[in-house]
This record gives sequence, C-alpha cells and structure tokens, in this order.
Amino acid sequence: MNDKKRNAIVLLMDGLNPSYLSAHGCTWINTPAFDQLAADSVVFERGLTESVDSQKALAAFLGECHAGLVHAEDASLSPGLSALAEGGVQRLLLTDDVSALAGLESHFDQVIELGQAGEAAGLESAEDIGDTFLAQCFAGVINELPKQSAPFLAVIHLTNLTRVWDAPLEMRDKYRDEEDPEALKMVTAVQQTGDFDPDEILGVTHAYGAQLETLDTCLDVFLQEMQLDGLWENTRMVLAGMRGFPLGHRGQIGHALSHLASDALRVPLWVRPADAEAEWMSPARTHELTSISEWLSIATGWISGEKNERMESVLQGRTDDPQMACHGVVICENAAAAIWTPAWLLVEKEGEIELFVKPEDRWDVNPVQDRCRGVAEDLEKTLADACRKLRAHEAPDLNSLADELVFGLE
Repeated sequence: MNDKKRNAIVLLMDGLNPSYLSAHGCTWINTPAFDQLAADSVVFERGLTESVDSQKALAAFLGECHAGLVHAEDASLSPGLSALAEGGVQRLLLTDDVSALAGLESHFDQVIELGQAGEAAGLESAEDIGDTFLAQCFAGVINELPKQSAPFLAVIHLTNLTRVWDAPLEMRDKYRDEEDPEALKMVTAVQQTGDFDPDEILGVTHAYGAQLETLDTCLDVFLQEMQLDGLWENTRMVLAGMRGFPLGHRGQIGHALSHLASDALRVPLWVRPADAEAEWMSPARTHELTSISEWLSIATGWISGEKNERMESVLQGRTDDPQMACHGVVICENAAAAIWTPAWLLVEKEGEIELFVKPEDRWDVNPVQDRCRGVAEDLEKTLADACRKLRAHEAPDLNSLADELVFGLE
C-alpha cells in the first residue's frame, strides 16, 4: 500500500431500489454506469435499512448505530467520524436537502447545499438530461470535490429519487409497449397506499425507470470526472441506499412506516476499492446479510488506516466463520416491525404476522407462517423482545438465534 493520504467518497441515496438495477437482476432498465461500478466493486446482495423513516435511516448511517437508537444517541458523533475529527481529516457533506439533516450537519466541517429537493418536487419533465435536478446536483459535486485537500471524507446525500422526477418525457416513453398507456407527462414521487390500477403502477414504474437512467448518466459523468482529476488512486467509494422505493407491490407506492416489505427494506451497498487496494481487495459479490448502519466505518476506517476484523473479512471474501456473520436485522417502527435473518423475513403489522423464506422469495409473494409455525412463533418472540430493548434504548443482540432461524429448515 502506498503512503499517500487517503480519501473516501460515500454516495448515500434515498429511494435507490436495487431490484431495478441490472447488477441486482433487472433486465429492462439501461444503467451501464452502475454496471461498470458494480463490476469494479464488492457488491452486497442483501444490504438492509433499519428504518423506512428517512431521517432515522440517515442518522443511523452517520451515527453507526441502530436506527431505533438514534434519538437516544442525541446525534452524537460516530466512532469513525470522531476519529477523523481528532485526526484533522476534512469531513464534507454535500446534500440536496439540508432540512432533512435535523442537526446532523454538526457531524461535518463543511455542508454544501446542492439544491432544494423539497422545493423541486413539482418540476415538469426537463427537455434534456443536463437540465434535470439530478444533473444540477452532480454538477455541484463535480465542482466541489477537486477543491478538497487530502485526506477527506465526502458524503454525498441525495434524496431526489424519492421526490423529484423530472427526467425527459421521451425517456419514460421508450419503456412503453404499444398497448401500454401513454407515459405520464408529469409525476412526482408519490406516497400512496391502496389497490392500484395496473396502468397507474406501470406509468409510475416507467417514470422511476427514467429517473434511474438519468441517475446513471449523471453517475457516468461523475466517475469519469473523478478519474480525470486523479482521485481514484487513494480514494475508496461507498455507494449505499437509505431506503428502497416501493412501486405498487403489496399495495404501496412510495414509503409508509407500516410498509416493511423487501422493496422498502432492501438497499444497495457497494464498495469500490481505491486503486491502491487492488492487491488485497478484489471486486466480488457477497450474499452476507448486513445493515447499512454498520458500514460508514468502511470509509472512515480506510482514511485513518484502522482495521476492523469483521469488515475486512467480508471485503476480502472470507465469510466462512459464522461468528463473523450477521444473524439478523430488526426494523421497529411505530406502525409495524420486522426481523430479517439470512433465512427468513417476518413482518408484524396490527397484530398480524407474515413469514417469507429468504432469499428465495425475493418479492414476498408466498407467506409461509401457517406452514412454519414454530419458526414464526420463535421469530415473533425475538422481534417483540428486540423492539422492547430498542424502546428502552438498548441494542438488541441476535447472535444467539437458533440455527433454524439463521440457516433455515433442512
């Protein structure tokens, strides 16, 4: 490893649904920049958020704590951010929604506003990708990052996939088949629960696909500019989602605190190693279950040179030791709760539970609680205990789960 000062860039995106990226199996949206980034990265197949509340998800990531504890933590600095502050490392936050920070701006030495997503939510379709709100945000990023002196941490916080849909109309239109309804001329990232007309879901899905393609184009320009500026030699990049984005599956478009299905909880988590790391950290795909609140340290630890045994074992593809693996992730909202283990997802809402086999049941279409009652009862008890601990400001410990709850039934 060379001795140059290290940097890290964290691209933290709200509403980035991995199921609509080809690196995670989508076949109909064209995202070549994402594909290339995935090919150069360690890709986590099963990254999860611990909250579908955007502010709690952001606070959990920046605080390196469970989302259920963010209020108890009183917006304190994470261990990684604290270490960077003590080491004099510049901590930079670039955001399209300062109002979403709710005091978290104190974690950073500098906060740069890329735009105001809340005010831009009603934008009409742009004439060209270069005129979109996303392009404006990435232009700000490209302008600011080369100004930073190493070592630095730059967190790029983008919320516009959940709020600002202004991709050119022809980009939505090209996803249509001849028998499909006309592309929506104006659409915002709605939040709605109910029984939807299939044509309505189709129109919103095409609009979301156009936003992802716009994002992909902006990402491509960003990656090329960073290459031209010589940043990749000693810069590690982390791409993480804060929440997925439901698109009509199980009666939900957009987010709701009672909707804890896979389309809302599953998020992308990719780590692009610095070029200087090529000797020991190779691009790979890992199916390990993990929550995003654990992974700010893969950026801060890289800058400071600190080593975390579990993190490094995963990044190097050494996940055979069960003691190093995550045995479960708990999501505890006021309106619903869920527990996701490597083998199961159990969701509790209004006193009713549903159980799904993971990872096989990717879209939660086949509930099995009546056929696996023992598993359902044990997970329901575990979930209730974990939520009690979180409400008492205690972190739940799932490392002692029975094998059948972690690895499934034989």
